[in-house]
Amino acid sequence: MYFIIYQTTNLFNGRFYIGKHQTKDINDGYLGSGKALTSAIKKHGKQSFAREILKLCESKEEMDRIEESLVTEDLLKDPKCYNIRLGGTGGFDHIWKNPETRKKLIKAKQGPRNSFYGKTHTVETRLKISISQKERLANGNPYRHSEESKFKIAIGNSKPKETYECAHCGALVKGKTNLVRWHNGRCHIRADRKRKK
Repeated sequence: MYFIIYQTTNLFNGRFYIGKHQTKDINDGYLGSGKALTSAIKKHGKQSFAREILKLCESKEEMDRIEESLVTEDLLKDPKCYNIRLGGTGGFDHIWKNPETRKKLIKAKQGPRNSFYGKTHTVETRLKISISQKERLANGNPYRHSEESKFKIAIGNSKPKETYECAHCGALVKGKTNLVRWHNGRCHIRADRKRKK
């Protein structure tokens, strides 16, 4: 496992993001997950960003410590900096460590808010799930896709996606999932919020 401190730079405008990353593949192409950074990547495209490894750390603790020393309040004040949170506090650990936040997240998916609320799997489906899990465990590596599954996923991803037009903003969106997730009702809500401001 590699523990790295990196800097991602926007080649278009010189803005940068300093972050930490824990990975098995040091060349995995990870650019960062900061909110401002991901918005910029969507706007300019991945090809407009370059990642440079600043430090290869010995442990997660050292990685956290170095990020904390680099991403300071002074750095956050820099207009070219994409970071919005002090170093050492990134990722999702800070969310789950806070009991109140954890309760809110769990409550948000309980009862009628849960997509599976009031539903049950049929006996046939439960049997299929059981057989599938037993086969995975028997193969010795339960969390990897089989070669057949990988091939099916690749075929599915290579199919050209249909283009849909958003009813509210008129944007052309590739794939129905993207349309549902970012446009239509949600797009209308965002437009209403802008009008209120």
